[in-house]
Amino acid sequence: MKLNNKTYLTKTEIIKLIQNILHTNKMYNWLQNNDQQILLDLLKHHPSYKIKKGCGIKGFKIAPTQYKKKGFILYRNDGSYTDFSYLQCITSPTLLSKIKQACRTAISQDIINFKIKKFNSKQTIRCEISNIDLSFNNCHVDHSDPSFKDIFKQWIKNKKISLKDINHSKDNEETVYFTNKNLEKDFKLFHDTYANLRIISPKINLSLPK
Repeated sequence: MKLNNKTYLTKTEIIKLIQNILHTNKMYNWLQNNDQQILLDLLKHHPSYKIKKGCGIKGFKIAPTQYKKKGFILYRNDGSYTDFSYLQCITSPTLLSKIKQACRTAISQDIINFKIKKFNSKQTIRCEISNIDLSFNNCHVDHSDPSFKDIFKQWIKNKKISLKDINHSKDNEETVYFTNKNLEKDFKLFHDTYANLRIISPKINLSLPK
């Protein structure tokens, strides 16, 4: 992929480059010069590029996403704006990956509720793997045996799901979810039946195979 007249041969190189832009620039400031050109070139590879571009791109800022993490916001010449996933620019999502994302969205509130219930009035909870004390804001909810991947593989068997069952890209909506609410309910029930959730440290969670 060519970004700002430089060719990057691997996805790892591109991700490292974009994450550096994301974490070295100040929130709510306009991206400048090379950083802006890199994002302009990167965005051309987004599967919904024409929708994201709209009437033309004025620039980019960094701001919190709906998940409270840093993300890129694209501003158009007419004053409208939208977020976009840089990862979708690097690897175009397949139907299967979209279904998996929709499944994660379907259980997102269940994951939050589990976390709230586990902490209840507790200040800390001990990580089941590292034995480190974790706070509510410094922990991850992880799928123990079976993994989320295994749960998804079992659920998806014999399912006939098409793109019409999943939302289409809109402004400020990078979240993928089921428009077919029967599928959403079905996965939530299946997940609730088989999932074993646990609280572990972010570092441990990111090191586990997914």
